[in-house]
Amino acid sequence: MSAQLILGKERTLYLGPLASPLSLSLAASRLLVALEQPLWIRAGHERQAIACRTALLPVGGRFQVDSGRQPVADFHLNVTGTDLERLSQAARAGNSGHWFAHLSSETALVAECRRLHASAPPPDAVAATLANLVEIGAPHLPPVGTPDPRILATIEHIRLTVTGNPSLTELAQRAGLSRSRLANLFKSQVGVPIRRYRLWHRLFVACTHMARGTSVTEAALNSGFSDAAHLSHTFREILDIAPSDLFGPSAQLNVVVEPMVSLATDMA
Repeated sequence: MSAQLILGKERTLYLGPLASPLSLSLAASRLLVALEQPLWIRAGHERQAIACRTALLPVGGRFQVDSGRQPVADFHLNVTGTDLERLSQAARAGNSGHWFAHLSSETALVAECRRLHASAPPPDAVAATLANLVEIGAPHLPPVGTPDPRILATIEHIRLTVTGNPSLTELAQRAGLSRSRLANLFKSQVGVPIRRYRLWHRLFVACTHMARGTSVTEAALNSGFSDAAHLSHTFREILDIAPSDLFGPSAQLNVVVEPMVSLATDMA
């Protein structure tokens, strides 16, 4: 069964084997679901790993994951933190209390991820499918609060200027905040600094380009990286894999991209 990569504007889902052991430096919160047997997870500062079928890893953390190269659902949650906050209510704390394991809806999550591994949704159903995965993970729990609209506007401007590099001063002026206030508010709501989020979004855009058949070099330039080496370095730093592992000629990966994901020229 080939691996699946489902790319949405707000969320992303990979279904297939992961390198094992895997070292992660998270630029987005992730929900891991083991499709066959428990995986082992340890936060960077912990001595003991925990075996679990589901794990919720908050943005900004460092983790060691051993999946035994079994098929795993690697679900990248929305950057505003509302998915993480909601799903964390349906899980037990891990070793240190800074990550979460054993979601209460584990059985339903495994079943849904197995279904998606066997048959990915069509492009026009990507957003609804990934939003539904959050609903399955946190059933009967109400939505959490709305993020600060100034942070949402900042995120959208970064998305619309992916090959540009608007300064913190420019972003702060657009948001009507001081530089320090924007930096602190962004970090508190998104979980990583602005620069780290910009890298993460560029990585996502590069993936959408490569999924549509562009070369690594072209994808790098079209997503704001200086060159293919810069893109490959960021891939390894954040995902602990190389672009060729997912998009190379020998990779058996079926990619579905949400139509709303725009690759248009940056706005001024």
